[in-house]
Amino acid sequence: MEETCALDRTFLHCKRIDIELDGVRQVLEAPLPADLTLVLDRLGPP
Repeated sequence: MEETCALDRTFLHCKRIDIELDGVRQVLEAPLPADLTLVLDRLGPP
C-alpha cells in the first residue's frame, strides 16, 4: 500500500470544525489537501 500511495504522513484531515471562542461561534473549513486527494485517486473506487 505504501508504495502505491507514496504518502509519507498519516492520512488524517478535518474538513470542518465548529468552535465557540469568547462567545463567538467560529466555523473553520479546509479542503482536502492535494496529497490526500492523490491517494484517493490512486486507490480508486471502493
